[in-house]
Amino acid sequence: MSRNHVVPGLFALFITTAVGCSGGDDFNPSDDDATGGASASGGKSSGGGGSSASGGSGATSTGGSGGTGGASGTGGEAGASGGTGGNPSGEANGSPCVAASECASGICADGVCCGSSCDGECQSCNVTGKAGTCTPHAADTNPENGCLGGAKTSGACTGTCDGKGACTLPGAEKTCGASTCSAGKQTGKSCDGNGGCAEQQAACAPYVCGPAACKTTCSVDADCASGNFCKAGSCAPKQELGVACTASSQCKSGNCVDGACCAAASCGTGFSCSTGVCQCNGLVCAAGDSCIAWYEDADGDGFGDKTKSVKGCSSKAPVGKTYVKDATDCYDANKNAFPGQTAFFATPRGGDGSYDYDCSGGEEKKFQNVGTLQCVDCHAYSVDLCTSGINCGFPIIGGTGTLESMGFECNAAGNCGGPKTTEGFVTDVPCGGSADLKRCLSCTSTAPQSQGATQQQCR
Repeated sequence: MSRNHVVPGLFALFITTAVGCSGGDDFNPSDDDATGGASASGGKSSGGGGSSASGGSGATSTGGSGGTGGASGTGGEAGASGGTGGNPSGEANGSPCVAASECASGICADGVCCGSSCDGECQSCNVTGKAGTCTPHAADTNPENGCLGGAKTSGACTGTCDGKGACTLPGAEKTCGASTCSAGKQTGKSCDGNGGCAEQQAACAPYVCGPAACKTTCSVDADCASGNFCKAGSCAPKQELGVACTASSQCKSGNCVDGACCAAASCGTGFSCSTGVCQCNGLVCAAGDSCIAWYEDADGDGFGDKTKSVKGCSSKAPVGKTYVKDATDCYDANKNAFPGQTAFFATPRGGDGSYDYDCSGGEEKKFQNVGTLQCVDCHAYSVDLCTSGINCGFPIIGGTGTLESMGFECNAAGNCGGPKTTEGFVTDVPCGGSADLKRCLSCTSTAPQSQGATQQQCR
């Protein structure tokens, strides 16, 4: 810079004389044409930002160490980029260089003339095939051994390039020293994300400690922290009530009942815990209740149909229909048909045409077929007394009182074994049919007396 220095007075005199001898225009620092201005080459063609013996108030034609300065490269104005401007006669981008002044761009980077400063740690202007253009280094590489972050030297936490011209520095996921694990916490050294190695502490949950570090997989529930269980190799939170389970250890409640997490350790026969609480057919029963079958009682006789049952709490019948606990009704469409019925009926119990009102499985007739038997006094307890007329009014053996009437029990020869009744038909009359009913009325006559047409009743 000192070799270009000129005394101001002499410089002005030199300029005036030179212009006068040439017969040219008077000097005007604001001229824009090719011959005007203070630059040795004139105009805006190559003015730079540096000062020179021939630059006037503008830049020198070579720009000092600068490039093509000025608002548009003209003399007479201060260079916009000044100092680091290009050299129009310098080398093209991609050419080898040592100094910026060798390059037309005014930039020498990575040993070649470059179109930009290219001063990042993950970019180069001298990549094979792309010399002269600033190009990012490939991802996961670090060819310039940079990417140190705040660290002074490279080490375990040195980063790599991201493929876009920037560095990526490892964080706590990368260890940089030995670690220990105790009481569910792992203590060790790991990268801090800025190139340094720092002591870190981390909780192992949902896992437990391994020999020197937190476990990251599980094979049994013991590999998981409290409140978790091992599910398909990973520790997962224990499940809420009603969620499907295969073991009690999978549930927050500690109970797996009927394949679901349950509030109770067991529910009892007939109950289900699919919702998380013991229920009988969707009902929560009172304490001490059992879950039983209730049977529909359509005819209201107190006996239910065994083919129509629902489950319910033992202390309260299900709602919607009439239900009873007894399931022995043989015909639930007639309230007179039930086990233990003692009455007889002259019409069928219903559409099935049966007269089985007492649910015995058969039909019992009210009036028996006495055939041609005569009225005899054969109501005593001993066969030896079975002779005509002998027992009429005879005291009852083993008891008090006397026999009151004759009956169809023995035949005329005194042989016992006939029907034990005082009335009947002399033929077999079906249920609902009619015939002349015969009856033994007194001890004075062995001939049965007619009671007229009577309908046969059954049960």
